[in-house]
Amino acid sequence: MGGEFGQWNEWNFRKGLDWDLADHPMNARLTLFLQDLNRLYRERKELNELDFAPDGFEWIDFQDVSQSVITFIRKSRDNRLLLMAFNMTPEPRFKYRVGVPRGGFYKEILNSDASEYAGSGLGNFGWCEVGSDTMEQQIPLCQPNLATPWHAGLRTKK
Repeated sequence: MGGEFGQWNEWNFRKGLDWDLADHPMNARLTLFLQDLNRLYRERKELNELDFAPDGFEWIDFQDVSQSVITFIRKSRDNRLLLMAFNMTPEPRFKYRVGVPRGGFYKEILNSDASEYAGSGLGNFGWCEVGSDTMEQQIPLCQPNLATPWHAGLRTKK
């Protein structure tokens, strides 16, 4: 309750939400991010088509405890894929290597650290290119600090 505009206080059923916070510039940027996130969820088959099927999800790496980065792929029935990367630290990771299952162009479709969401603007300049089709092929991502899984939302053109 109130998370969509960044309410500071815990929700209290005895009083209304602090809707006036939605008018503050920083809170409005949070609302914009959540609108974009919800739009992607509706539009991208990779995020909703196989939501409850094992074929819709594949871990890339969940064991990088030294850098606190988690990466995985979401898939659609027609084998389109979306790469997600979480950086759970306050330190950005430059040229962080992520294995991918196929070559091609990967486009950054959402970055929680983008300046329009009040972030630092670190990112991957919109796209990355990978040559071969194996998990041994890696993308060198820029992982902004404390970025959400949507930071490295990349997809192939294939």
